[in-house]
Amino acid sequence: MMNDDNGKRIKQKIYRRNWIIATLFLLIVILLTPVVMPTKYYVENLGGAKPLKDVITINGKNDQHSGSLMYTAVSISGPSNLLNLGLASLNPHATIMDQKTVFNNQTPAENKKLDEYYMLDAQNTAVATAFKAAGEKVKLEYLGIYVLSIDAKSQFKNKLKVGDTIIKVDDLTVKNSQDFRNYLLTKKRGQTVKITVKRDGNYLVEKGKLIKINSKRAGIGLVPIDHTKVITNKNVNFDLANVGGPSAGLMFTLELYSILTGKDLTHGNKIAGTGTIEKDGSVGAIGGIDKKIVSADKAGAKYFIAPDDVITKEIKASNPNYINNYHEALNTKKKFNLKIKIIPVKNFSEALQALERNQIPN
Repeated sequence: MMNDDNGKRIKQKIYRRNWIIATLFLLIVILLTPVVMPTKYYVENLGGAKPLKDVITINGKNDQHSGSLMYTAVSISGPSNLLNLGLASLNPHATIMDQKTVFNNQTPAENKKLDEYYMLDAQNTAVATAFKAAGEKVKLEYLGIYVLSIDAKSQFKNKLKVGDTIIKVDDLTVKNSQDFRNYLLTKKRGQTVKITVKRDGNYLVEKGKLIKINSKRAGIGLVPIDHTKVITNKNVNFDLANVGGPSAGLMFTLELYSILTGKDLTHGNKIAGTGTIEKDGSVGAIGGIDKKIVSADKAGAKYFIAPDDVITKEIKASNPNYINNYHEALNTKKKFNLKIKIIPVKNFSEALQALERNQIPN
């Protein structure tokens, strides 16, 4: 009997111990779940600065100079949990952003498609600009109109997708986005139009009615942009994985020009930068320049090329506190006591002249 009693007591102790462990584990799970569960917020952080000679080649050859032109990036992670958001709030280089700010009312898939287009367009424009500046042959092949975004009220919202290429509107083959807009100006609200698009190699035809865009005109609620391809007599290759957006356009152009001409634009220095490149050679503003200049400084860059974008009346009206990229870079340099020197540019020619003549800040 004594042995049986001892056995029961031992079993009871084991049962109580297991019950306590299970209860504690359950409490830990309950307490930690809100912390580790993802929220609707994302974290923008430093994305690094990397040499373009590692990712761009022309006919298999890259830049052989001792210095390097570098592209910069930001990283966006999320949706983040409360723990990561807490850590981000303690990081002076991190910015917490809501989902709307990150995706601009688009789905993640649409946003990714848009970033891919922007990257491709930046590469095409960089090639065209650099080849022309270097006296090389280059031409643009028109591919159609790229669907950049679709209004939520558009009757084509669930029919067309971001990334579709518009070939026709009704029976008119459109040559560019202006042709497309001009045709729609002849239509009235409520009229039905037929759109032919190319998606993943297939042609689709969708119909929908025009909606009110503003008090002066009707439209289908799409933002179109010309989709082109650059044709050259040389094989240009960009080896960029998991990088999207248009912000490396200027640095692409400078790197391509250096390879084509053999000119040493760096004079042995590490030169980072950012900025879009437009078809007329102008350099456009980008987001996250505060993080990009810090990344460049950490990577050992001596100089940083920043867009000195013009603040128009429209920009000032929509965002009275807007600071142009160059001055935001200056503010960041001062705030974090960075050693890097900043080169302000408005266009490709200014950037090229500053580097070719080594007329950069001391």
